[in-house]
Amino acid sequence: MQYLIHSFRFQLNRYIMILLVRYSGIMAGKYDRVDLIGSGTFGRAWLVRRTTTGRQYVLKEVKVSELSERDRGQATTEVQALSRCRHINVIRYREAFLTDSQESGPLLCIVMEYAEAGQCH
Repeated sequence: MQYLIHSFRFQLNRYIMILLVRYSGIMAGKYDRVDLIGSGTFGRAWLVRRTTTGRQYVLKEVKVSELSERDRGQATTEVQALSRCRHINVIRYREAFLTDSQESGPLLCIVMEYAEAGQCH
């Protein structure tokens, strides 16, 4: 039973990553970087501006190539959880996509609402 659950999770995570890859070409040109907000071991967080509306968001870049299989699964789970979360006190998830960076390789990009001065729009 444990093997079946693990196998199912792997297949689900793989399927989600495939879907993200299919949409990466469409999504990558939607945002312009404004400022680097923070960085860590596995990636960076950017203040970005949506090209069509001018609205600001936070884009979290995660270096997929540096993640273990377990960490990739957790990143996929994070995207799933964020996409379902709807609460007035939680920053809203906008979208996620994979893109390829010449300097870092494949990046999982998670776009979140930007809370300017602590206020959500």
